[in-house]
Amino acid sequence: MFENITTTEKEKLTPEEIFANFEKKEKVIKKEGTDFLENLAPEKFKNKAANLLLAFSLFAGASSAFAGEQNIDKELPSMGEEQYSQTRDKGEVKNRIADFDWLKVATKIEISVGTTREEVKEFHPEAISFWKGSDFYSGFTILDANEVFYTVHDAVNLSHSASEFFANLSVLSQKGNSLSEKQEILMLQDFGYYLLKTYNQDMRESGEYVVVSDDKMFEALRNQVVGDGTLVSGMCGNIHTFLVKTAESLGIEAWLQGGTVMNNQTKGAHVWAGLAVGEGAEKQIAFLDYGTLIPTGTLNYKDALGIAERHHRAVAVLNTFVGNSTELLFPVKSRAQEVVSKSIGVEESEDRLGRNLESGEIKKEGRSLEIVINPEIKEIKLGSDSVGLAFFKFEDTQNNPYQSLKDLSAWRGRVGVSNENFGIEAGVTVLNMNIKELNGNTFSSDDIIVTLATDYIDKKQLTKNQYGEFALSWGATLGAAISKQLGGDESQKITGGQADATYGGRLVYLNPNNVGKFYIGASKVSRGALRDFQNQNLTAKSYAKNFIVGGSVEVTEGEVVNIEVAKSSLAWGESLDVKGGLSNGVLKGSVGYEKKSSDYERFIPSSEKVEISATYKGGPKWEMDVIGAKTKEKYKDAQAVDSTSAEVKLRIFLW
Repeated sequence: MFENITTTEKEKLTPEEIFANFEKKEKVIKKEGTDFLENLAPEKFKNKAANLLLAFSLFAGASSAFAGEQNIDKELPSMGEEQYSQTRDKGEVKNRIADFDWLKVATKIEISVGTTREEVKEFHPEAISFWKGSDFYSGFTILDANEVFYTVHDAVNLSHSASEFFANLSVLSQKGNSLSEKQEILMLQDFGYYLLKTYNQDMRESGEYVVVSDDKMFEALRNQVVGDGTLVSGMCGNIHTFLVKTAESLGIEAWLQGGTVMNNQTKGAHVWAGLAVGEGAEKQIAFLDYGTLIPTGTLNYKDALGIAERHHRAVAVLNTFVGNSTELLFPVKSRAQEVVSKSIGVEESEDRLGRNLESGEIKKEGRSLEIVINPEIKEIKLGSDSVGLAFFKFEDTQNNPYQSLKDLSAWRGRVGVSNENFGIEAGVTVLNMNIKELNGNTFSSDDIIVTLATDYIDKKQLTKNQYGEFALSWGATLGAAISKQLGGDESQKITGGQADATYGGRLVYLNPNNVGKFYIGASKVSRGALRDFQNQNLTAKSYAKNFIVGGSVEVTEGEVVNIEVAKSSLAWGESLDVKGGLSNGVLKGSVGYEKKSSDYERFIPSSEKVEISATYKGGPKWEMDVIGAKTKEKYKDAQAVDSTSAEVKLRIFLW
């Protein structure tokens, strides 16, 4: 793997000389990295393990350019052909077996080992097209079903407009009515079954997504139930918006959910309805996909989405949104989407900006090798400021029914350029996902994700005198990602996208003796999204407003106290984060407390998290972190769930 990296006994270059050679060879490294990304074609990943080794060899070979190589061809120009060949062969063997010099690849090696403990609930999901033979409709009789059939017919036949239809259903839902909740849900399935027949295929093929009025939707439904069945309505977003309003008329809590579905080996965007059904311990989230009901057995929305993914045989690689009948609210993630986000390696734009504002410039990464190991996730990253390569592997070792991924592997590369004020980074990730189906089989899916991030930072020294120094940093970060399915009938079709923008500033005060620092900062995050689920009009939605205040002060010689308080106003609630700690150069300890208060607990939980960490620095060459955390999450109508995590990080600094 590293046979292109050579060593020499004649001299050892100093770090300064190595960096000087790196500057001379930087263009070569960038070109090789760029060529690698440009040639990420699907057919080149048939032997994925071999290509991964080749990718790392490419990076290591490029890195050796600035380490000073031994060139036998140039040293032996006057030898005879036989002598030349023998000497060259000896040199090649020596280069292959020589001790590998990590300084040529990384200045830091980080190894993380961790695990998370949580209870896994047993659940056997099902998709119900009819009421017979299902656990959800246990005890249901033919008389119950017949009553639903006649009620559906009467509710439609006796109404002449959408408003009248909703009003008639509202009467049915009132206390004392003979219909049970399960009968009302079966009614919704029947309405969804009829509306699927009104699907507007012409709208789909033309790509002209428009809002369809309630009256037009009702006329198409009425035409199916008591007419000749010739009228069409709209697409999935239009149909399920009408179904949500229908459910609300019956007194059932309902909403809309966007995601991805696999049809005929091709992924596509889709919208369906969510319902909160049942009472007490039996209350759960169920999804309604036209006439098909998908009970999830849980009130944990992250888990419930996993059941929908198993039904649709697809995981939306990028953000999916939840919404009501009039607008999209905010993105939500399933367990699988959380794993995919990690595999892509894209951090939140507010985190990138915060790191840059803290340093007052585009943060440099240096050369590093990072290895992450836990029971479900394995990751290795080899990176520099300009080129990076990574391999990511996930496996559902707990066989969690709410984790739609059986396993996932990802290969990603990136290239970037930056100076103190401006940086741009582009990346490509190739994903292979094996997705669980409801029937117990698995479905394989391959995706390619292209990412782009740009950063801008500027700073200004406001005052500097005997009373201290004030400095202001400000900037912005833009991030975007697009995913495409590899293979399938429409392999070039974009299957998802997202775009974030964060801007903000940070004011810092340093005391005259440099033993104290205080700062305040603010930022705002906007995210591109569709306005609603019925059309494709784009809009920028404010996602978060963040405010932070903190500082560090020397309390005794060599001991520094750090404290930071961050408060965020989010699209779905508020977040408070408090951190404090003490460091003395060798030991550093900290305690963090995070509280999130959700206004939409059905979809995003309120939570509390306590994290304790300790760092020991063993001289200039290495340091170790020990981190433990306990988290409590609370979804609406559900009991709080506790989880614990532990992680150990070892960092080795090669110089």
